[in-house]
Amino acid sequence: MMKIIAEQSTSKASSMSYLPDDMREKNLLFFDIETTDLSPEHAEVFLIGALRLSESGAELHQFFAETQSEEKEILEAFFSFAESHDLLIHFNGRRFDLPFIRKRCEILGIADRLSGKEDCDLYQRLRPYRSLLQMQSLKQKEIEELVGFPRTDELSGSEMVGIYKEYLSSPSDSKARLLLLHNADDVKGMPFCMQTLLLEKLFSGRIDLEAVKAQANTYRALNGSIRKELFLHLKMPSPLPFPLHARSGDCYVKANGNILILRIPLYEEEMKYFYAGHQDYYYLPEEDTALHKSIANFVNKAYRVQATPSTCYTKKKSLFLKEWSDTFVPVFRRDYKDKERFFEVTPEIRKDRKALSSYAKMVLQQMR
Repeated sequence: MMKIIAEQSTSKASSMSYLPDDMREKNLLFFDIETTDLSPEHAEVFLIGALRLSESGAELHQFFAETQSEEKEILEAFFSFAESHDLLIHFNGRRFDLPFIRKRCEILGIADRLSGKEDCDLYQRLRPYRSLLQMQSLKQKEIEELVGFPRTDELSGSEMVGIYKEYLSSPSDSKARLLLLHNADDVKGMPFCMQTLLLEKLFSGRIDLEAVKAQANTYRALNGSIRKELFLHLKMPSPLPFPLHARSGDCYVKANGNILILRIPLYEEEMKYFYAGHQDYYYLPEEDTALHKSIANFVNKAYRVQATPSTCYTKKKSLFLKEWSDTFVPVFRRDYKDKERFFEVTPEIRKDRKALSSYAKMVLQQMR
């Protein structure tokens, strides 16, 4: 006979404080299935875990097939339990759980009552941040370790199948406990993993940042060259609930509590500012600069030529930061066709905390 196990919890796993804004008003259901193999053509669902959250705690329900003939029964029971929920949350469920259930329903001749429901795949949501999190596979257990979920289960998926087969031939409470624990930890770990969705807000510029310190640093690179970088310390409204130490290109980010530290390359070199309206300028080859005709008309004709878009510039040697939009002006480039853009780190910029905070958001957005 099918077994339904219910469990109440008030632990941190039930916290709703880290839910994304678009989920806070929805009735959520986290779920995970256990199957006897990977192919729905030749395997069955034998265990489904479902966790729902409330302000007071979490409620876990597990639907366990004690015999192979109970698959249809546990699916129907799970569908009834899930019916009142607005949003289904799973980990890689769009590639496995949902298609598997759909095919099993087709084979069993029952309606797939999950079809059409809104769902959120945590794996797909976090996939853009895999390199930032420095994870090779982005497995759920890796993310749980990052956020500090206290998993007690140590079984792998393949071991689960073997234990279930042993259970079918020789049922015992100890084997059932192992199966239920693995599934329970998978489902309970998902709300913890939701904390990492704060990365979406952070790297899209939707978390308020306050620049509190800006400091230049000089260091010797591996190739022996001397380089400079900017350490930008920023205050977040609340601490990030997991450690963050990431790199994208030449930019680094690290979080300590509610302090975010960005390391950004500084470029001390000569760059060019290109004037608009080149037809109004003369280029002075010997000076390697362009002057507006209102001034250059006084220059001997032998020392001036009509400026072109690529020669309509003035040069400046200074300290620069890279930018990815024309937010900070004037915009400098190394050459006319160069796609990289820079702005000068002036004394005014160094003191402008609002500008530095805005620049930090720009850097984070391009790190995604």
